[in-house]
Amino acid sequence: MSTPTFRYPGTHSFTAAQQLQFFGREREAKELFRLLALNPVVVLFGKSGIGKTSLLQAGLSPLLEELQLQPVKLRLNDTSHSISHQLWEQFNDGEYLPLGTPDNLSLLEYCRRFDHTVRGATMAPLLLLDQFEELFTLYSELPAQREDFIDQLTELLADSRQGAGAARDSGPVRVIISIRSDFLYLLDRLSARIPAILRCRYELSPLDEDNARLAITAPAALGGDFASAPFTYSQAALSVIIDSLRAQSDGGEKSREVEAFLLQQFCQHIERKLVEEQAPAGFEVGEAFFGGKEGIDAIRDTFYAEVLAKCPPAVRQAVQRLVEEKLISDGRRIIAERETVKRELGLTDEELLLLCRERLVREEPRGGSLYYELSHDTLLAPVLKAKEKRLKEEEMAELRRKAEEERQLAARAQAQAEQERALKLEAESQRAQAERNERRAAKQTRLAVMVSLLALVLAGFAGWFYFVADKAKQKAEDARGAAVGAQKEAEAAERAAEANLAEAKKQEQKAIAATREAEKNFAAAQANLRRAEQEEKRARAALAQVEKEKEATEAQRRLAEGNFMRAQVATEEAKAERDRAQRALEDLAGANTAVVRLLLQNTAKDVLSLNYEQAYGNVLSAAILKAEPTAVAAAALELAFWYGETGNQARADTMLRIAYASLNKRLDTDQALRDAIESADKKVFDGLMMRYYPLDTVRLAGGMFEMGCKPGRDDLYGCEDDEKLHNQSVRGFIVSRHETTWWQYRLFCEAQKHAYEAPDWGIQGDNPAVNVSWYEAVEYANWVSERLGLEAAYTIDKENEDPDSEYGGWTVRQQAGSKGYRLLTEAEWEYAARGGQEEAFAGCNDESALGDYAWYGENTRSRTEAVKGKKPNAYGLYDMTGNVWEWCWDRYGAYPVENRIDYTGPTTGPFRVLRGGSWSGIPRFCRVAYRFGYLPVDRYDYFGFRLARSSSP
Repeated sequence: MSTPTFRYPGTHSFTAAQQLQFFGREREAKELFRLLALNPVVVLFGKSGIGKTSLLQAGLSPLLEELQLQPVKLRLNDTSHSISHQLWEQFNDGEYLPLGTPDNLSLLEYCRRFDHTVRGATMAPLLLLDQFEELFTLYSELPAQREDFIDQLTELLADSRQGAGAARDSGPVRVIISIRSDFLYLLDRLSARIPAILRCRYELSPLDEDNARLAITAPAALGGDFASAPFTYSQAALSVIIDSLRAQSDGGEKSREVEAFLLQQFCQHIERKLVEEQAPAGFEVGEAFFGGKEGIDAIRDTFYAEVLAKCPPAVRQAVQRLVEEKLISDGRRIIAERETVKRELGLTDEELLLLCRERLVREEPRGGSLYYELSHDTLLAPVLKAKEKRLKEEEMAELRRKAEEERQLAARAQAQAEQERALKLEAESQRAQAERNERRAAKQTRLAVMVSLLALVLAGFAGWFYFVADKAKQKAEDARGAAVGAQKEAEAAERAAEANLAEAKKQEQKAIAATREAEKNFAAAQANLRRAEQEEKRARAALAQVEKEKEATEAQRRLAEGNFMRAQVATEEAKAERDRAQRALEDLAGANTAVVRLLLQNTAKDVLSLNYEQAYGNVLSAAILKAEPTAVAAAALELAFWYGETGNQARADTMLRIAYASLNKRLDTDQALRDAIESADKKVFDGLMMRYYPLDTVRLAGGMFEMGCKPGRDDLYGCEDDEKLHNQSVRGFIVSRHETTWWQYRLFCEAQKHAYEAPDWGIQGDNPAVNVSWYEAVEYANWVSERLGLEAAYTIDKENEDPDSEYGGWTVRQQAGSKGYRLLTEAEWEYAARGGQEEAFAGCNDESALGDYAWYGENTRSRTEAVKGKKPNAYGLYDMTGNVWEWCWDRYGAYPVENRIDYTGPTTGPFRVLRGGSWSGIPRFCRVAYRFGYLPVDRYDYFGFRLARSSSP
């Protein structure tokens, strides 16, 4: 049963056979095709997973027949064989060499023997040097073989440049070097021998939203023999998919670009699910079908887990060790040899084939064996994430295992302790029982002894009791006699008691009479006491009144004293409050000053990054605080200038009023904006004109000079073929001291509503403008002339194609006699760069001093730097060497034989000249004599320009 054909390749690259399924890269394919048509070497670079191989195989290959080019994919990844043998093998795979061709020839010889025709046309080879970084990584310990291949490539390109065909009746060989962005710097090592390797580079960026939608929806609608029936996506589902597949920027926020590898992986997952569910033709994929954003994240993050689940349970641990330990090191992909994998991990050929079939790993032949590596860099993150999760789970499992072992040990120890305790208790019980038995026996012995003794005692007591009873009888008789005598005495006592009672009654009567007299006397004393108490109360009341009046008088005195003291305190507090208010006003003024200074600092930063909206808000806030009026006025004048020059009159007027109010001046509303700014502060106005227009210039007298590569002056690295030494003359002209800045170019873009492209590192106003085509540079020159009241230097006809260029473009002509701003001619540029000196670079003649005059590949941050940051040349011109390549007026071509005055270059040709080197260039390219050409429509982040104008009558 044949394997079903899917509409999306998933984790695989598109092949030439899948060109009809390849969507979203039409523009890139055409641009790469155009560069290939004009350049012998094109460098294609981009990050891993961006789709470089797919673009070459499915996007570019179908177009190559027009150029009579046959793509030959070359990879030098088998270090066990010589370079020559690997080249021979790969040429032979396509049957491009005659039978009997030996396997020890050079790259040039293989290309010369190249034999392939398509529909009767003889084809030349297009060498696709895919994954070129392997030349440096795999051959790091085989430098001799690496250098041998570089020599072979140099020889081939030199032969092609001289016009030799690769084969019978075919055109010259073309080369595309495909390399990952993070290895791009390695090509600088080859530039000395292959200068063309730096001339034409093409960066493949992630898919934008529109092309990502096309890449998703177009294959789904195709008819044909596919695993799935044609289907569609809902708009809501597309929006969720695009948003979820967006790439991460350096700050961590999502960009508007989509990773092609993730897109294809997700789309094939959708298609496989449609096949499993036997979805009918025309089925619409909605969010619910894949689970929305969470479903997409799960698909991306669980790819590795899904492949693991398809492996037999017994080998999953071995697969994890292979993927997570053998194929990743320090966060990067590495390779592992098959026999080593099988021996150390016990994986079989069948199990390894499963991993390849699922595209988790890929298999490559090297050195007579097979090697495995992760199929793509984008799998690193989910694999490392899964590894981290697995290690945590294993760590937790180990902790649980150890805890269980400790628990079991504790349980065994507890059981043993319980057994020992039971034995101890039983022994204690037996000992206690023995003691009780012993005590019972002793007690019984003692009781027997005591019974014997008691019997003896009782016998003695019986005799004693008889004796006592006899004595008691005698005493009872004696007591009866005594009782008779006592009765007689009691009767006598009773008679005496009766006589005493009668006497007591007499005395009681006397006592009652005395008591009544005493009660009368007591009543009289009580009445006298009450009268005395009343008198005392009246006296006390009078005294209290006196005391009360005394206290009232004292209170009045204290109140008066308190009021006086409070008045004194209030006076002092009023003085302190006044002082505090004064200090608060002073502190507020100081705080306002600090805030305004901070706002103005931020305004300066915003202006530098051309964030005028933020700067506008800062100046409005600063104006309210009424501090630093001169500085606020200067900032407001700059914003008034910017908004006025770009057509936002309302904001310009607001800033102008703030400036005049800060300076305490009266604004004349009838004045033109520039006049009003100049009236407010002429120094500020002059600085703004210099910042935003190319008025910082040098006047050069002109004359005759030796142009091109002169032995002893310019041939530090040898002269190029197009640098022929000849005499050239230029009339006097005026040239900008520095390259056109972003401040200047963005002013034009904002005023004209002209689109611009910021470089990856962003925009700084004092950096040279980049990503500017030649056409945009001449448009800018005409606009500057118009704004400064000069006649335009060019007539631009966008309706008619350039008749002098085989690739068309606008028709642009110079206006004779115009004093307007324009690009320098190539001769003017070299005359200005030389500064009247016999020096190889603009300002110096020694590579060791180049860093003092130029920003180039060895001293930059891989980006442009502020203009005028290095020393000027002898004419006072900055950055004539380095920072950015500068467009010139001339078409690129051979120099004239005879001396000409104000020569403006060849009359025909598709390319325009660039001069001066750039931030990414090597010293060889920074030489004053170095030159090359590009199509005038091309924009790169190392292309810029500077302006000039004529000074002669």
